[in-house]
Amino acid sequence: MKKISRWLASFSFFILSLSYADQSAIDKLSALLNSFSTYQAKFQQHTFSEQGRDIQHSQGSVQIKRPGKFRWKSLVPTQQILLTDGNTLWIYDVDLQQASQQKLSSRVSINPAMLLSGSVKDLSAVFSVSMMGTQKGETFFLTPKKSDLGFKQIVMIFEDHRLVRMRVVNNLSQTSEFDFTNIMLNQPLSDQLFNFIPPKGVDVVAQ
Repeated sequence: MKKISRWLASFSFFILSLSYADQSAIDKLSALLNSFSTYQAKFQQHTFSEQGRDIQHSQGSVQIKRPGKFRWKSLVPTQQILLTDGNTLWIYDVDLQQASQQKLSSRVSINPAMLLSGSVKDLSAVFSVSMMGTQKGETFFLTPKKSDLGFKQIVMIFEDHRLVRMRVVNNLSQTSEFDFTNIMLNQPLSDQLFNFIPPKGVDVVAQ
């Protein structure tokens, strides 16, 4: 009986330690994300198959204005713009001359891109978060608590308080790696940058 009691006490301490570590990582990540009001960068993206084969490469730029505003522009291999003003999400395929429009919902907002621009106060309700310190900064591992979000894990790497790299593993075990350069924080960004008016001749699909 004493052995069982000791085991239960040890197990309870282990669970409490995990909870504390998880909350500590969430607090640290929240502090880093909340430290900037705007974020601008160039990016290179490589997507790898489950076997590690490089299956896609793209590059472009990203602008974020917190809270809620986001613009992601891919230039290679095709031109595509994903943006939101905090209420409506637009995806504009320049080559196809087609744009899709959908209202933001709590589920739509829970994805790697929107995470950067949205509220982080409810991170603990959606993700299990762990952290590993490095000489230059911190690496965070975010694992969704539900399996219906489209991805298995997000890894966010910060150096000198700036997000420099992000890795996303989707439900097909494909890994997308994003490297950010030419990073600028807290520079003015017009709200107009995050508004989208479909150009003449563009087909609009409402979802």
